Amino acid sequence: MFFIGALFFLGLFFVIHKKAHWLIAAPCAILGGGALALSWVGELLRTILIRVIGFVAGLFPESVAPGTVIAAISLFLLIIVAIDVWNDKRLDKFGQYAAIALPVLFLAASGKVGAAGGDVVSQLGAAAHGVLGPMIGG
Repeated sequence: MFFIGALFFLGLFFVIHKKAHWLIAAPCAILGGGALALSWVGELLRTILIRVIGFVAGLFPESVAPGTVIAAISLFLLIIVAIDVWNDKRLDKFGQYAAIALPVLFLAASGKVGAAGGDVVSQLGAAAHGVLGPMIGG
C-alpha cells in the first residue's frame, strides 16, 4: 500500500510542481517521501545508503558508524530546508526534493535523530495511507 501511495503522491508532485502553487506541491512531496520511505523501495534505498556510507566511512582511520553519518547528513538537510523556508516563506525546489529524500535518511539514521525521524515518517506514511486507503479500497 505504501508503494502505491508513493507512486500516487510523487507522480502528482512531478506533474504539478512547476505549475501549481507550492502549498499544493509541497504536501505531495512530503507525503510521497514518507510513503516511499516505508515501502520496499525505501528499504532498498536505506540498505544501499547504509552500505555505501559504511564503506566510505571505513576508509577513514577512525571508524564512524554509518547511521551517525546519515544522521548528520539528515540534520544538515533539515537545517538547509528550514533556512530556505525562513528566507522566502515557501518550500521551493530544493526543499521539495529534500522533503522526498529526508524520510529515507531519517529511517536510516541512528540515535535520537533516527528515533524521532522514524516516528515522523511513520506518521507521514499513516497520513498517506489514510488519504488513499478509502479511495482505492486498501
